[in-house]
Amino acid sequence: MKVLSITQQLRRPRQILGITLLGFGFAFAGSVSVSSQSIDPTDSVAPDIDTYIADPTPNVDPSNQVYPSVTALASTPVGALAGSTSGSVIPNIDQMTGWLSCTTCAGRGGNGPSATHAMSHTASPSLDGSSAHYWLGGSTPYSNALWWKQLGARPAAHNFVYDFYFYMQNPRASQAIEFDMNQSVDGRKLIFGTECDIAGGHWDVWDTANAHWVNTGIYCGVPPAYTWNHVTIEFQRTSGDQARFVAITLNGKKSYINRTFGSQGSGVQELNVAVQMDGNRSQTNYDMWVDRMSVSYW
Repeated sequence: MKVLSITQQLRRPRQILGITLLGFGFAFAGSVSVSSQSIDPTDSVAPDIDTYIADPTPNVDPSNQVYPSVTALASTPVGALAGSTSGSVIPNIDQMTGWLSCTTCAGRGGNGPSATHAMSHTASPSLDGSSAHYWLGGSTPYSNALWWKQLGARPAAHNFVYDFYFYMQNPRASQAIEFDMNQSVDGRKLIFGTECDIAGGHWDVWDTANAHWVNTGIYCGVPPAYTWNHVTIEFQRTSGDQARFVAITLNGKKSYINRTFGSQGSGVQELNVAVQMDGNRSQTNYDMWVDRMSVSYW
């Protein structure tokens, strides 16, 4: 077992991801909030949560902020999975309504400290006229916020390409940024959890069976500020319902992960994506914008 430093133990995510708790419909004492948009009634599966308690949210008005001109780092779809021309695409997930969020569920063991947080849609900065704006604040060190969007069940899908751009003004304020996809099918839940551990300088992936993060050894340091960074992550659900992490591409640089982990029991059918922002020791307020988020599957 990997022994973590005190700092790592403080910031390490839950033993099971907050989205896992929600996907199974467990009740918990943490605060859960709904984004300002209404829940999308077309979702075939919604989280079963006993009570929604709105977290305090800051008075964030993106229209009052001035952004410099931005550059999108050019990148084209890559990879054995990303290069496939078959399958279906769920586009512009960042523009969808019905995103849900929580803070305490994003902490260690699904019971971390509460943090102020907000999500909105904005025209600037964006690549296509509308991006999702995520904001994390608060005063408690190493507190986090998690947002997720249910996409309905896709039980026949075995291959996935999760593609998006993210933009940060002050990336050094972040301990880590996390981008997940979760599939529940055939009585099993597969957690494709992937995070850029900015403080550690590497990409981590989630080992569901052993409930901990695994350092891939692939570099992921402080992302360029005021720049659109392009990420493509490739996953597979194996014939034995295991989660296989194939590859990750950041700004055109592809690295193969080639790690496979077990799944856990589930009583629902679902596919969802999630975004998490982790605070660091100083818990400095920071923003992140996500655009052109899509999932290709077959």
